[in-house]
Formats: sequence, structure tokens, C-alpha cells
Amino acid sequence: MQPLTQDDPTHLGPYWLLSRIGAGGMGRVYLGRHRDAPTGRLAAVKTIRTEIADSISFRARFAREVRAAQRVSDAWTAPVLDADTEATPPWIATAYVAGPTLQQVVDSDFGPLPSASAHVLANRMALALMAIHEAGIIHRDVKPSNVLLTPDGPRVIDFGIARALEGTDADTLSSTGSAAGSPQFMAPEQVRGQSVTTATDVFSLGGVLAYAATGRTPFGGAEAGVHALLFRIAYEDPDLAGVPESVADLVRGCLAKDPADRPTPARIAEWTETAPDGAWLPPSLLARVVDMASAPAPRNAAREPDSTRPKVGVLSLGVSVPSVEWDTELDKVLADSATTSKPTKEAAHSETTRNRRRTKKRAAITAGVLVASALTYAAWPSDGTGRPEPAAVAAQDFDFSGAWMLVQDPPTTLFTVRMDVPSRPNSATDVDVNVLAATADAVCVGAATARTTPRHSILVVTDFTLRATAGSVRACRVPAAMKFIHEGNRGVSLIDGTGGQGVDSMEPDAAQVPSELKGIWEDEAGLRITIRDGGLGRTAVLGELTERGRTCRWQAAPLAYEEGHLTTTGAQPRAGHPRCPSFNGLYSYTLGDTDGTTLIRTSNAEAAITELHRVR
Repeated sequence: MQPLTQDDPTHLGPYWLLSRIGAGGMGRVYLGRHRDAPTGRLAAVKTIRTEIADSISFRARFAREVRAAQRVSDAWTAPVLDADTEATPPWIATAYVAGPTLQQVVDSDFGPLPSASAHVLANRMALALMAIHEAGIIHRDVKPSNVLLTPDGPRVIDFGIARALEGTDADTLSSTGSAAGSPQFMAPEQVRGQSVTTATDVFSLGGVLAYAATGRTPFGGAEAGVHALLFRIAYEDPDLAGVPESVADLVRGCLAKDPADRPTPARIAEWTETAPDGAWLPPSLLARVVDMASAPAPRNAAREPDSTRPKVGVLSLGVSVPSVEWDTELDKVLADSATTSKPTKEAAHSETTRNRRRTKKRAAITAGVLVASALTYAAWPSDGTGRPEPAAVAAQDFDFSGAWMLVQDPPTTLFTVRMDVPSRPNSATDVDVNVLAATADAVCVGAATARTTPRHSILVVTDFTLRATAGSVRACRVPAAMKFIHEGNRGVSLIDGTGGQGVDSMEPDAAQVPSELKGIWEDEAGLRITIRDGGLGRTAVLGELTERGRTCRWQAAPLAYEEGHLTTTGAQPRAGHPRCPSFNGLYSYTLGDTDGTTLIRTSNAEAAITELHRVR
């Protein structure tokens, strides 16, 4: 848990907030204590992000789902205690369960669970799904982070939330093509955007069991892209190597592609009713879970100090030592790259102020490095002599040449930048960079200049000159300067005000549409897509959707073509036509068969697959 920040409320409804449990795509989760209950009962109080809560349709769905969730019994779940769907922000309080998530245990702490634990996990989760389904709810997001481990068994949480979060874009015509859920544990019908049933939760249960027993998801991860992952879920067999025999047949049945072929939760509970020899959890893990469950909850709120007050800085010495040269060198690159008019008195005053701050910063950094070195000397990598490894403190000059793409997905504003760096930049000479920038409303192409700060492997890109190939150039919203850091084997990251964001390495050649994807494709829901010749930034994909007598049209441009997948920008509305539903993320297109008659479209934003068939 983390202390509350100055931005967190002191209470929500009748619950005084004590600390932060976590945050996610939905909003924040707090530990709360009821102010009136005799025992001061604890609750996990979950809020909804403002941009979601502002949707009238979301609030109506949220209210319905909360009423249904309150009917769910507490059989291996965390029951709903209270809610206020009209509050700002809206919130829901569930019973607080003190225990780690299955994901935390498998990923970080313990590793895969033994056969006996997987057997009990299957039984208790099946009983939980029975209770949830009997209340008229389909969970839609069964995954390891929604399973908490307690001394007597698991608890399934967050039922009903996924349904309430569907289709919150007020501009959409419907939720056609959208799907709630976590990609690695979604069912084929979810990734195709089809109707979900209770059998959908059973498929996800099978994925969770396979993950708990092996530490791997049955269809792999998203390292090669979410598009490839969704394709495997919809069309390929699961990898069940390492799943214990006691649950292997059960897992295989749960992961059947056809929902009708999957067992019901009642049948799963019946099959797993007799527990095998062994405790619910291995002794070492059970002891840790018991300690967490018995730890006393805080009586008062823990809150971080006000960030506006002076505070002691913390230096991280694991990668490199902060230095004065870092600031002055980076400032010089930015200053040399900026095109400004003659400085005004205000500008001169600002520069004087900055120089004073740098002087103070030099002294603070020098003192901070000495103190931090004394405190953390033992944590440094050592060559056996007691001295830090030179590699730990020496900066390296990495090669930024190649093609790089940054994608910020919803729920943040969609923003994509692809940079093609033709040669190795250095700190002395600017290198011309080809740039493609895209948002949900525009595609822009052009150039920029780049220069490195070699001591710290930072690439600074400035002087963007762009023109729009779709929409308005003003909608591309490229910042005045973008800074990237090369972290060796970990790749390249964008440095911004909120931390680092990963940047993908792309094939350096321009993305050309392959001949086998060109043509006109349609699906059964009225979606029609035309793919034609085009390269980076050029409109090559045209789409239209007719629904309820209303037609919307959009366009997109290629970003990359790798391993048979054509990745395009998000779908920008064409002039004079309404925005199509849910088209707010990047798309990938690949052939679904060897004869070239089926086109598979996947969406990183919607986590959905669409099958289209060739018209001509």
C-alpha cells in the first residue's frame, strides 16, 4: 500500500480513506474504514476516472451493474458493501481482502503453484463464478490480478466492472467491435467482438489455471504485439506444456474455441470437489499469506508530505551518477536547437534565474552524491575489490540510427510518432530525421533535427516541420522537443514529465502495402475496408461502416509492415462524415488463410479481432 497524496480525498461517502491500494485503467483503489460501523469495518473503495465517469451512458450501466453485484453472495468473492453511482467521482466499496494477488505470487514472489493448489484454485474460482452468474453478471475480466489469495482459499474480485466500462465514448454509435477484458485472458468471442456468455468466463478461468500452474499464459505474451496475441487466441491451440495432469484435461476443456464445448462452472466445481493430498498453499507461501491477513490495518490515514514544500531529493545510483555536465550539456543542445528572437528583458531575467538555480543545483548534487554514495555503497556492483564497477558509472555512447516508434494508447490521448534516423547522430552535428506523427484526428509527415548528448546517451529531437496528409496539422500536437534515452539492452525510452515510456524498434524501410492485402474486404456487420497502394503517412486504408441507417467513413495510413502484419494509424474521420464507433487505436491487418480470401484486423486499443472476407 502507498500513502495518500495531496490530491486524494479524505473520505468517500461513509468511508475514511487510510491509504492507496493501487490504481489501474478504471481509477484508484483505496483502503477505507467505515466511520459508523461498530467494528470500523474495512473496505476496498474503488473510484472511477473522471473521463469515464463523465459519460452518461457509463453511469447508467454502472448503476445497473452495482445493483446486480450487490446480489452476489460472498462465496469466494469480495462482496459489494456500498456504492454511490452519482457521486463525483462515483465509487464502489467491496469487502477488503488482505492478501496478495495471484499475479503477484506467480510473477514476483513464489512462482507457479503446485498441483494441489491449482486443483483447489479451480474449485473455488468455479464456485465464485457460479455465485456471480446466478446474480445475472458475466465477469468479463477474469485474470490473475483479479484473484486474491487468502489462508482459506482464493477470492474473485471486480465482477461486473468490465461490463460497466464498455463503450464509454460518447461519440460512438454503439459498442460494435469493442471488447472489455485483458488480452492474455480473453476468449475468442471477446477478441472477435461477439456476444459474451458465462462460457466466456470459463475460458478465462482456463487461462488463469494454466498460468497459475506454469507461470505462463497459454497463448503467450504480447511481446510480438497484441495483434499476434489475439490472433493466437482466436485461431491457434493453447500451449499447455507443464500443466499438471490433475487439471490438464479441465484446462483444455475450458480453453475450447467453441463456447458450447466448454464445461459449466457447476461441472468444474463437481470435478474438483475432492481435493488432492496437500495443503491449499505450500507452507512457506501460506505462512506469508497468513501474516498479510493478520497484519493490523492502519487506524489513521497515511499521507505524503506536501510536494510544494522543500524536500530531500533521492538519487538513484544503479545506472549512472547524476552530474552537472548532464544539465549543462542538455541545456546547450536545447538552446542551440531552439529558434528564438532577440531576448527580451523578461527572457534575460529568466536566464539569470536559471543560472542561479544551476549553481545551487551543482552544490546540491555534489553533496547529494557524497551522502548517497556513503549510504548505498554496498548496493553497487563490484569487481571484487570493493570498488564500484566502472560500467556502473561510465556513460556510453549508443547508436540511435534506425527506425523508432512511440505509441501512447487510450485511455490517454492516442499519439503516435515514428522517427526514421538515417545515420548515427552525435553531439556536434545535427542529423535530419524523417517523422510521422498521428493522433485520433490527423496524420502528419515531415522532418526534424536530432543531436545526442553522448555522455548520457540522450537523443534530443527538435525543429519539427510537418504537413498534414489527413486532418489538420494542428491536431498532431508534436511537442517542441522530445528527449529519448538509450538504455542498452532495455532499448530506448522517451523521457517526459511522468517518467519513461518504451519506444519500439521498427524495420527502417518505409512501410509499403503488400499486394496480397490490397483489395476490398467486408464483414457481416456492415464494415467495408478498401486497402490500396500507399507508404508511410499516405492514405492507404479507407473504411466505412453502415449501422442503423447511418454511414461513417474514415481513413488511415501505414506505420509499419513486419512479419506479415501491416500496422496503420488510428482511423481518422473523413471530412463530412460522423466519427465511426470505437476507432481510436492503431490497427493491424494480416491474411487469415493461405488463399488470401480472409483478412484479420486486430486493434491494440479495443483488444478485438474482426474477420473480413475479400469482395474483390
